Amino acid sequence: MTFVRSIVYKKAKVTYSVSGAGAPVLLLHGFAEDRSVWDVFKNHLEKEYLLIIPNIPGTVDSEAPIESDGSLEYFADALLAILQSENVRQCCFVGHSMGGYIAVAFAHKYPDYLSGLALYHSSAYADDAAKIAVRRKGIEFIRENGAFEFLKKLIPGLFCNKEKNEWDIERMVEAGNGFSNETLVMYYNAMIERPDHSAMLKHFHRPVGFFIGQHDQAIPYDQSLKQSHIPKISAIYIFRNSGHMSMLEETDPALAHLQNFLGYIHVSNYAGSQ
Repeated sequence: MTFVRSIVYKKAKVTYSVSGAGAPVLLLHGFAEDRSVWDVFKNHLEKEYLLIIPNIPGTVDSEAPIESDGSLEYFADALLAILQSENVRQCCFVGHSMGGYIAVAFAHKYPDYLSGLALYHSSAYADDAAKIAVRRKGIEFIRENGAFEFLKKLIPGLFCNKEKNEWDIERMVEAGNGFSNETLVMYYNAMIERPDHSAMLKHFHRPVGFFIGQHDQAIPYDQSLKQSHIPKISAIYIFRNSGHMSMLEETDPALAHLQNFLGYIHVSNYAGSQ
């Protein structure tokens, strides 16, 4: 059974779902997505784990920040409030794309709350100058043409095989109608301003999983491989036929890899407690 709950964090409602039982796992969606992006995994994972799946502030039924500029640290603090509301003292975070940036910010501030960290087509590095320039152009486009027109241009490029995933692309584009211009600009600014947290990976004492698309244009393959060698404990999963959306492009192997990583965390944490 799935329960949809909400908290009020700094006067803004943040909504999330809770289902299953077992070791807690928090699944965090990416930019211009919502928690439904994890539906392809949910029915399988909730048989073994307690799943907490938020909509980040500004997405669908979660309100945009009222007393904040919407930094990644704000989102991380909102996630902490969710864990505290659910009486969860330790949890594995799985963050896709921007969700991974938020998970990294959380790991930097609250490492003891994490049993593991999965960067799912994501990165601990800050944006370089070229990426910042691309994001600033995106902000200009959003302000001139609107969020929906922007997502119509952006989303197809997240996939390796656009024809094969035409239905997923159409669904994600249509969901873009739910985002305001201000929300997408807030997300982009938060990503632009995030610091480099690669040093955090070096000192993080729990397993870190890297889920890498060989054809990912948003998080380049070479960059992902480079950062995967930083942590003390790394698990590396490469999708040869995916871009940025392996959960939709290669669903079965993506599920198997995530189950493998979560199982490893459970075993390693159990062994470490002995």
